[in-house]
Amino acid sequence: MLRYKKIAVTLPTDTYEALERARGKLAKSRSEVVALAIKEWLHGLEAGAASRRYVAGYLRTPESASPADRELARVATADWSEWKPGAPSRAAEPRGSRTRKR
Repeated sequence: MLRYKKIAVTLPTDTYEALERARGKLAKSRSEVVALAIKEWLHGLEAGAASRRYVAGYLRTPESASPADRELARVATADWSEWKPGAPSRAAEPRGSRTRKR
């Protein structure tokens, strides 16, 4: 049996409006669309990390790669950077410590 957790999400107005248009075309609920988007995002993170591990291993121990293969792998991964978490969002703060702007 699937279990669910409810969350509240704040979006920029233009993102919210795009979400509403897309879910209307798909005839899906807001919850369905957001859950699918998060699932796909997590899958992409996992796939990207796996690809980076594979390429890093390949660069360390090529499978009889030619200099051209090594250069191609180097160029293909040149713009990859290590992921570092940013500052925590206000959502991480205890409820009582938040002050509302009025």
